[in-house]
Amino acid sequence: MIPVKKTMFPLAPGRAGDMMRGLSVLAVTFLITTPVMAGDIFLANHSFEDPPIVEPQPGDPNFGDPFATTTNEFEEGWVTTGPVYNRFGVEGQNDTGRFLNRETVFPNPGGGDPIVIPALPAEMVDGEHIGFLVVNPNANGTLATDVASIAQMSGADFETQTDYSFTLSVGSGALFAAGEGSTVVLEIGYFTDEGFDLDTFDPGIHQFVGLAETEVLQADVLSTFPLLSDYTVELLADDVTADVLGRRVSVRVMQVGGEDGTYNVDNARLSSQAVPEPATATLLLAAGALFVRRRRARA
Repeated sequence: MIPVKKTMFPLAPGRAGDMMRGLSVLAVTFLITTPVMAGDIFLANHSFEDPPIVEPQPGDPNFGDPFATTTNEFEEGWVTTGPVYNRFGVEGQNDTGRFLNRETVFPNPGGGDPIVIPALPAEMVDGEHIGFLVVNPNANGTLATDVASIAQMSGADFETQTDYSFTLSVGSGALFAAGEGSTVVLEIGYFTDEGFDLDTFDPGIHQFVGLAETEVLQADVLSTFPLLSDYTVELLADDVTADVLGRRVSVRVMQVGGEDGTYNVDNARLSSQAVPEPATATLLLAAGALFVRRRRARA
């Protein structure tokens, strides 16, 4: 039998110890500095493109109608969770929908020159359509429910040790600016009853429960008017309780309170990021601290 040598080039004990400690540091450094797993969660119709709005051409009966490039229809993804939805405050009702990003000319109610609303810069808009939320609480001299909202249930389930973030581009409307005292609320949450689609959704049955929110104030959007800016709400892993695990990750956008006005929204993005288990992170930090102390002791 041929004897097996443990190493062809034996190292001095001190050098071997240094190598092992060096490998340990490299391993700890790799584990601590390697990014945790992250990923985008699919949102259908995230930039409000479906169904496409066709711009009327000369000869079309709707040519020149400023509302012909506006619709309340969401073909996929988004459900309307507020109280009532009709076109731009008909009979004082709240409103959600989409419009084609084109220069639009509206008649001036006071007479004189028409009101020209320019299109937003193409590089700011994801696609050709923009969503909107309209609240008209003082219509007909009465205070209607001052909420207009849209929401979507994703195909992803809440998981342990995972952070979630929802980002949306938000700006003030042009024809009807964001109302005094109003806000837009971005939320991450879930639906109490998940058995619905766009045709069967009933806000009285399929209720949204928010877990995290952030507010976009009227002053925020007016300070950057007419541009859209990104706003984000984050739900941290520690706030995802056991009763939420397994439910579908959902998002909601609401315009709340204040005087009547409009907010524009676009490019909704939902993402998740796995975070290390607390025990694992503690062990890694302890290992690193131990090595540092040993190095200092030797010095």
